[in-house]
Amino acid sequence: MFAKEMLTVDPKMRLSALAVSRHAWMNKQRKEIVAIKRSKLRNML
Repeated sequence: MFAKEMLTVDPKMRLSALAVSRHAWMNKQRKEIVAIKRSKLRNML
């Protein structure tokens, strides 16, 4: 039943949901990369 409802959701809605989750993932990745760079700089000092 739930799967059928997901299929009936119009593609634009599904795409926007995908975009939002991907955007959140990209932000998380960027934060992790910044943290890694900072720790590397700290290790150099």
